[in-house]
This record gives sequence, structure tokens and C-alpha cells, in this order.
Amino acid sequence: MKRWFVLAIFMVAISSIAVAQTQQFAKTGLVNLTRIYNKFYKESKGVRDFEALKASIQNDINKFKQELIQLMNQRNDAQARGDESTVQELDSQIQRKKDAYQQFAAVKQQELKQKSEEVRKDDSFQKLLISEIDQEAVSKGFSLILNLENDSSVVWYSPDADITDGVIARLQVDLAPANQPAPAPAPQATPAPQASTTTKQ
Repeated sequence: MKRWFVLAIFMVAISSIAVAQTQQFAKTGLVNLTRIYNKFYKESKGVRDFEALKASIQNDINKFKQELIQLMNQRNDAQARGDESTVQELDSQIQRKKDAYQQFAAVKQQELKQKSEEVRKDDSFQKLLISEIDQEAVSKGFSLILNLENDSSVVWYSPDADITDGVIARLQVDLAPANQPAPAPAPQATPAPQASTTTKQ
């Protein structure tokens, strides 16, 4: 019994030394990757381009619909007047417009599919994120960073260990629009004119 007690004390001592060494050589920080992705994923270039393409296609679709509505209204008016010649001509225009729309939709659907695949394969944001985490961790003296959302072993941590806000601040700077005008320099103070000195004769 005594031998087991001594062995237990020895193991606790060894564990304490290991923990102390780990704390000394591997200062651990935390980052909330889910929060960062939710905030910045749509701001990555690939996603922005994809959203811009979708908006452009939707705008063209709206134009097609508006033109079809106008043609159909004209047809209804011609039919109400009993103008069969105009009705037939408008029927032909409506059919051509529908065919053009179907071709347009097929081409743009393929274009969206290709762009979506490019976004899925684009890892530029992930590379930037890793770089920002690395810089923030080094600046705070951390040598190990855990994902707060996925690491179930984290039951308590000091707010100082969470570098999420720092990483977000870095991303906000690096993902700022390139064409955003730089702030105007502060106006320099104009030196006051020196008083002239006259020598009495």
C-alpha cells in the first residue's frame, strides 16, 4: 500500500513537471474559426466575384421578363382590336424571345456552375487566415493555437488567450477594398512670417 502511495505521489510530481514545462515552452492561445468564417467568407475575392456574377445574371433575367411582358401586353391589345396580322407577328417575337431566354439560361447556368467550382477550390482566404493567425499568435507570444469551437478539452480560458478579435482586425485591414481612397494627409501648419528687423542709422 505504501509503495503504491509513493508511486502515485511520484506520478503526480512527474505530471506537474510536464505541465509546468508545457506552460513554459508552449503558451497556448485560442481562436474561434467559425466566427471568423461567418464574418469574412463572403468578403473573399472568389465569393465576391461569384455573387457579382449572380447579380448580373439576375439583372439580365429581369430584363428578359420585362421585355416578354411588354410583348404579351402588345399582343393582347392587338387581339382586342382584332388585328390578327399584328398578333401573329407578336407571337413570333414572343417565341424568339423565349428561345433566346432558354439559351441564355443554359449558358449562364453552366457559367455559374463553373464559377461555383472555382470558389470551392479557392484556398486564398484560408492561406491568408493562417498567415493572420500566425502573426497574431507570434505578437501575443503564443506557440500553440487551438480552435475554440472544435476543441472539447477547453473547459475554461482567460479572455487574454483568445486571439479571435486580433485576427479579425488584421483581416479587416488586408481585405479592405484596394480602391478605397487613402485618408488625406493632415495639413501642415504654415510657419508664421518672421518679423523684419531694421537697423537704426
